[in-house]
Amino acid sequence: MEKLLEIHALDAARAEATRERVANCLRQSKNDLISVGYDELAIDEFWESTVEAFDTLFSKTLETLELMFREEYGEAEYMVWYCRALVAGHMKKNPDRFLPFIVSIDDATGTAIVDINDFCRRQVEPMGCECESVQVIALCEALEIPVRIEYLDGSELENGQVSKHTIPEDAEEVTVTLLYRPGHYDLLYLPP
Repeated sequence: MEKLLEIHALDAARAEATRERVANCLRQSKNDLISVGYDELAIDEFWESTVEAFDTLFSKTLETLELMFREEYGEAEYMVWYCRALVAGHMKKNPDRFLPFIVSIDDATGTAIVDINDFCRRQVEPMGCECESVQVIALCEALEIPVRIEYLDGSELENGQVSKHTIPEDAEEVTVTLLYRPGHYDLLYLPP
């Protein structure tokens, strides 16, 4: 959302086209989530808040957007949870794509989690769970937002640069750049 406001100041038509594409993904997403088992009444308020935020994005300033995301238990929390549901829904709709990446060990029981529904229930949907690369990929695909991840994990390319991964791999233009430090993602603000 922040990046779209920045682009809007430079190229309103391009920003509006991107905002509309993401908003259309969000509008359709409620039906997608219902199709994988989410209850419409349970997700409706979260969905409405998220769609409305994108529909009215260009009426906001960067300052009002920042305030919205600083509020505890406000509109931003609804959008964050809805994005978590989007990730889970996308993974459930595409289990063959994500199943090879989700084997994990339940800390409480020590048992392996290999079921996509169980993984989403334990590792994706709950607020406060850390996001891993599989969740980043699922969110980028669900919202059709190209993202570049730069890895600060000790791996380097031959020319001394950090390794980079773009989602999707064939994206010509990247909207958001993230820095991955083992166990954590940060938003990178690159010069124009």
